[in-house]
Amino acid sequence: MQDDIEVVGEAADGAEGVALAGELAPDVILMDVKMPGMDGVDALRRLRELEHPARVLVVTSFTEQRTVVPALRAGAAGYVYKDIDPDALAGAIRSVHAGHVLLQAEVAGALLSQEEAGPGTGRAGALTEREREVLGLIADGRANREIARALVLSEKTVKTHVSNILMKLDLADRTQAALWAVRHGVSG
Repeated sequence: MQDDIEVVGEAADGAEGVALAGELAPDVILMDVKMPGMDGVDALRRLRELEHPARVLVVTSFTEQRTVVPALRAGAAGYVYKDIDPDALAGAIRSVHAGHVLLQAEVAGALLSQEEAGPGTGRAGALTEREREVLGLIADGRANREIARALVLSEKTVKTHVSNILMKLDLADRTQAALWAVRHGVSG
């Protein structure tokens, strides 16, 4: 749908993506980090080992630091969420193609907050007001669907908030988030 962007191939997993990249020689590759078989981070590493010149834009719903940082270290030129506006995605592709490193604002902010405070410090101040609301509802034992209804958000947006919360607080899962919220007096 963009005159200056042509889709030359599509792969079902990382191994197929690496193979197709060798055959089709794309300038930019859009890749998820979670895929069957070879995941996106391993595929990124393999592309770098093969010295493939394509720039890789990660397009995913995963925002946890344990996902973002390895993807960037493996050579991703950009990291955006799957719910990105189509025009913004086209702009991101163009930006990465032009040689820029691109991180969605939320990803960059979360990485900076994590870096400034150091791991494991549980920084409630790093959370946005909406993330505090979501965290409170997690502490109340609500599922993403229930949180979405309560806050009039899409379930995908709630998942993004949950991922941001886990990353900012350096927690592994929503159970840890709920415990953290109770210990720190965050309620829904």
